[in-house]
Amino acid sequence: MKKKNFHFNKIQEIENASNDPLLFWKTLKNISDDLDFNETKKGPQPSEWLNHFETLHSEHQLNKEQNEIVECLKNYEKIKDNLTELENIITEDELLKAAKKLKSKKAVYNDKIRNEMIKSSIGILSKAFLKIFNNILTSGKFPESLTEGLITPIHKSGNSLDPNNYRGICVSSCMGKLVCSILNNRLMNFANEMQLIHPTQIGLMPGNRTADHILTLKTLHDKYVKQSGKEKIYACFLDFRKAFDSVWQQGLFYQLIINNIGGHFYDLIQDLYSNTKCAIKLSENRTPFFPYKKGVRQGCILSPLLFNIYINDLPKMFQQTQSDPFL
Repeated sequence: MKKKNFHFNKIQEIENASNDPLLFWKTLKNISDDLDFNETKKGPQPSEWLNHFETLHSEHQLNKEQNEIVECLKNYEKIKDNLTELENIITEDELLKAAKKLKSKKAVYNDKIRNEMIKSSIGILSKAFLKIFNNILTSGKFPESLTEGLITPIHKSGNSLDPNNYRGICVSSCMGKLVCSILNNRLMNFANEMQLIHPTQIGLMPGNRTADHILTLKTLHDKYVKQSGKEKIYACFLDFRKAFDSVWQQGLFYQLIINNIGGHFYDLIQDLYSNTKCAIKLSENRTPFFPYKKGVRQGCILSPLLFNIYINDLPKMFQQTQSDPFL
């Protein structure tokens, strides 16, 4: 009877919190701890975590084509100073717009600066923020404290002792996120004005959703298959495993350069990626920091757009191939 009542009370706690996401997940975590179902307690050892994520984000051996791209990148970097709106000083309007979008009750990094603190002080300290952020932009250098992150492994499915069955959630400085938010707004405006992203690439782009491509596929099916009853449509679905973690950073820099993203803006993105380092958060402490040399930054607002720029040549490659599918 006691066990039954215990389970009933826990179910009631979850149901009572169903309309409050923050309270819901807090309640679920407390229940998980009470029942000793916390996967991180039964997970890999600290050394295994460090080895897994360090290997995941280590540079790989370059092939001949990649080495050629690296050499081209070195030459392009010597003449990269493209004067665009990306180079303009950060304005108060940009700062306030980005600060307004900061979400409350988010995890904080070691500096203990919360989004709530930034939002409540931005009106009074806007000039100080602008001076700091514009110094960052014009120098092309991120402060070290803004390039660090703490990774929390979240179990997805499968064997809880296998690090590959975990997804890393990275927490970094809220100040750094504010800078990146301003940079992302600029880069998004630039990409839209220059029609940088191929029109068939709608993933991770504002104003688009997965259902748009589903509707396109259904419309094609209805027109060419359903109505005629004879034609066929072949679709290929690619599942990028650890897509963000697999990005070759030198290749990303190359894509930025050839798309006229240069100057201090380019320097800043390159510096951010060249100096990013992470540690894995453990139950009571953390592992040593390791360099983040592969992949776009987890949890960074810039990452979706940078990833789209990185893979932007794929649709062009498919169009240029002009080959019939092998059936």
